[in-house]
Amino acid sequence: MRPYEICSRPKFICEGLTRFDVEQGEAIFAISATAAKSSSSPSSNSPCSMPFLSSSSSNCNKTTNSSLLSAISCLTLTPKLLDRVVPPDQTFGPNSYSGIFRFRFWKFGEWTEVVIDDRLPTYKGRLLFLRSVDPTEFWAALLEKAYAKFYGSYETYLKNCFTAQTLQDLTGGIAQSFTIPHHDGHIIYQMISSAVPRSTLLSVCISSAPQSELNGSVAALATSPPHPCVLSSSSSAFSSAISKLQPIRLRNGLITRQSYSITGLARVRTTPRPTNGYISPPISNGHHHHQSHNSNCHNFQFHNQFTNTGLINGGLPNICGAHEVILIRLRNAWGKGEWNGPWSERSWEWDHLNDRDKEELSLRCRDDGEFWMSFDDFLRYFTHLDLVHIGPDDWMQESTLHHKRPWRAVLARRRWRKGFNAGGAPNYKDTFTTNPQFHIHIPKNDSNKCHVVVSVTQSYETTSCQQLVAKELHAIGFCVYEIPSAMKRLTQTFVTSHRPLDVTAFTSTRETVTFFTLPPGDFIIVPSTEKPNLETKFLLRILTDEPSTIWEVNEDNIIFPDVSIPKVVENNGQNGHNLLSRLMAKIPNEIDAFLLLKILKAYWKPLSILYDKPSLELCRYLIMLKDNTISGKIMVKEALPNVLNLLHFWRTIFTKYQNNSHHKVSSYTLRSILWETGISVSNKVLECLVIRYSQNSTYLTLESFLLILVKLHLAHDRYRNLERKSKNNSLTLEEMILLTVYS
Repeated sequence: MRPYEICSRPKFICEGLTRFDVEQGEAIFAISATAAKSSSSPSSNSPCSMPFLSSSSSNCNKTTNSSLLSAISCLTLTPKLLDRVVPPDQTFGPNSYSGIFRFRFWKFGEWTEVVIDDRLPTYKGRLLFLRSVDPTEFWAALLEKAYAKFYGSYETYLKNCFTAQTLQDLTGGIAQSFTIPHHDGHIIYQMISSAVPRSTLLSVCISSAPQSELNGSVAALATSPPHPCVLSSSSSAFSSAISKLQPIRLRNGLITRQSYSITGLARVRTTPRPTNGYISPPISNGHHHHQSHNSNCHNFQFHNQFTNTGLINGGLPNICGAHEVILIRLRNAWGKGEWNGPWSERSWEWDHLNDRDKEELSLRCRDDGEFWMSFDDFLRYFTHLDLVHIGPDDWMQESTLHHKRPWRAVLARRRWRKGFNAGGAPNYKDTFTTNPQFHIHIPKNDSNKCHVVVSVTQSYETTSCQQLVAKELHAIGFCVYEIPSAMKRLTQTFVTSHRPLDVTAFTSTRETVTFFTLPPGDFIIVPSTEKPNLETKFLLRILTDEPSTIWEVNEDNIIFPDVSIPKVVENNGQNGHNLLSRLMAKIPNEIDAFLLLKILKAYWKPLSILYDKPSLELCRYLIMLKDNTISGKIMVKEALPNVLNLLHFWRTIFTKYQNNSHHKVSSYTLRSILWETGISVSNKVLECLVIRYSQNSTYLTLESFLLILVKLHLAHDRYRNLERKSKNNSLTLEEMILLTVYS
């Protein structure tokens, strides 16, 4: 149904976008095997007919996915970011209404606009999914329809999207997700205490109710009976599954399966020794903390740094005699479901704080649905933590984030290419160092550390029609190595003898992220696929909270002039000397490519300069290498010995890298071979050489290697000549090389 068919005066947005605007609808799809057959092609006139929704599944699912609602609740803290997703200039007014609406979602570094009509899935005139509390407001339902289209169908979105992923789709930030019970409490504390003061959105939820909280009065929060779409089921197993997925209000006031935003973290000092709380580490550990006005009369402190202390009692930092408690401030997305345990609004724990501390904490907790609780209780009840780190550009646009410290960001769009830089994980020692490398230099600073977020995102598709032809996601990850400041590039020798600081798990997800702390120094990050020779584009994003310098490890395009070419042919005893003498006596003073081809075919084996008979193309390029007059010929006496010596020198180096008797080398070794010949090439030039001359992107023959060397020498010669003749030359050396390689 269209909004005009649901109510008489629909509105896109009523009095701004707030977290209290939206509530989660319900829809139950219970389709038996026989019903699936009859409903595999639903009629468009059916009251349950929904665009982008498949009803051919035989499974019983309750679509209570609240990832979009959780993401919206977080974004209401940042209205400018939400306006980018939901352009507010749209309306149902008669002058602008056309029946279509547009929304924007982030995908692999770009913002994608999704345009939809305003037909919404309903049952008996009621919206089935996300809806506004005000029955005349429709921005939330239309946003969800656009998001479902973004992923191909309501079914795909409801089944596969989770909060961190949805937050990234709506913000373009770097998303992380943690299962709290699977991590040490101190690690979770470090993560949150580092993220809260920075430009990071944090969301938590309780996926299932603790057994201790189910004994007693428990209220399921079904505000209205579910909407049976197609068929309903009366089986006890189905009813049990539904009850497990319903939000439940616990005895402590918290609500399961609903999102809470983390809005603050504080450390308080109490008069008696606390019996419930996450005990704070001592503050005199040499780490920087943001102190309040006067520590003697004001014992409240917002905690904003990592603390590296010993752990006791299953992960709690040692108190060392200090009566301090870590408190965490949360906000419920719906303005309800507040904590009623220790440190809640009317709990007795507040009586042990002085008036100024109580006033300070209450001023920071004025929003409806916001409350404090001890970190110990937070760890006990909450099960999932999602973080989205917001980049500096969005921080600049969003004034509500200006009280937080911005991240510094670096972004690189690259790709792993077979035979060039798709070297695989560290266990593939022969090829691992060919992966892209990124250098981070962290200078000394006051805190003597730097928080770093590293994200590697591979190219992915969202819509179902694209998924049919898209390749599966590769297992991706990255490694971090600490290196000497003078080292320019990771080498195979270094990797073999040094352990990395960190190696992420290689998982087949669209993004892998790590948040860690680095001391001042030099580090190299190596993103890679788990196995070599897998091709895909990837997006590398690095965030730091301290000044740092980050660059991709690259090399200049240089031919070193001091490389000596041995005069092997002239000095090769009687055999080489006699052969060269007989040659020069038989042939004219000038030779062209065709005559050079005859010479090399006749003498390639006795002179040990090739593995096989050369091609005419190679001979033409060899002539060009020594033809300074552009006559198509070279002088025999001056040029031919030099050409033969070059061929012998290059063949000798090529032989060192052969991995079998087939006279081929891996294309991954090309940089090393070129270096031995006295040539350095940039990453882009190396990639183009592999594309142009490698066989099946895996190996190089001797002839292709010789063509590479000749073309590189020609490109450098052309560039030098161009610089001498034209002072206004706009071409770079790299551009000249690329033009020559592809000519």
